[in-house]
Amino acid sequence: MSRRAARLGVVWENQDVLAYFIALLIILVTAGCGGSQTAPTGGSGPQPGVDQWVRLAPGPLARQEMAVAALGNSIFVIGGLTAASQPASDVQVYDAASDFWMLTTPVPTPVHHAGAVWVSGKLYLFGGFTGASFAASDQTFIFDPQSRSWTAGPSMLEPKGAFAIASVDRRVYLIGGVRGNIQLASVDEFDTSTSTWRALPNMPTPRNHVVAGNVGGGILVVGGRDNATSRLTATEFFDLATQVWRVLSAMPTGRSGSAAAVFGSRFYVFGGEVNPNSPLGVFAITEYFDMADGQWHAALPMVTPKHGTGAVVVGNRIILPQGATSAGIGPTNSCEAYVVSQ
Repeated sequence: MSRRAARLGVVWENQDVLAYFIALLIILVTAGCGGSQTAPTGGSGPQPGVDQWVRLAPGPLARQEMAVAALGNSIFVIGGLTAASQPASDVQVYDAASDFWMLTTPVPTPVHHAGAVWVSGKLYLFGGFTGASFAASDQTFIFDPQSRSWTAGPSMLEPKGAFAIASVDRRVYLIGGVRGNIQLASVDEFDTSTSTWRALPNMPTPRNHVVAGNVGGGILVVGGRDNATSRLTATEFFDLATQVWRVLSAMPTGRSGSAAAVFGSRFYVFGGEVNPNSPLGVFAITEYFDMADGQWHAALPMVTPKHGTGAVVVGNRIILPQGATSAGIGPTNSCEAYVVSQ
């Protein structure tokens, strides 16, 4: 095991090694049998001045509705749903520098539709659903890469899953979500320096399967679904200084279960569901809201249309691991990056 892997708390158990190499064998056999062609992996050279997609090494396990968070070049893919609609506890780690995947210590409780973020060298995992019945959780787990262990943190203010998550300095914000059939507008702030929770003003539109990001001095919250539609266009901004919500220009393409990431003043939204014009029900659309001009813009569509994934920024790449290629259940192990031109 490399020193880098040891620092990240990456460990290999016998069953982990077996699962990884079975997945790798399947990939190699598929490629050798004339399956679908793939673009070059992470070693491909992006063209300067042009946004583009590149394919990266596929993950060892196909998952969707995972929590995704990055620490430097290391992207952690936590839990999620399997092809059998079962919650998973595995934690996959992608090293963006070497285009290589590893496995580390599983989460104590199998979970999907949770939220995760790195703060001050610790990985925080919040809420989600803990069973095939989508029972909402109020659990907080904290991963220490030095000891390679998970510990329980303070319970959330309420059980919920499929919420948006964003972090600012040492504070984490859980926004919206769902519990049973109850659509939530709540904004819960967790201060990692004091391990305390507090409730902030509700957002205007209750929703779940929503995305958010820290940009422009506040938190931008976009899209999602409620009990009436799976294609909300609502774009709302929470000003952290004034603690006031503002309604901004609606997203051109309403969708839920998207992935999102902040790059400079831009808030990118990738894919999502449910697309009535696609037989698989998934969007390939990429759009971004630019806080500099207050407008939405079109960007390159995804090479693999997905929902139920996450997006993290590493350098000038926005990396999207795993996810689902069909509405509902359809997990994949594919991994791609959107390269932002410099």
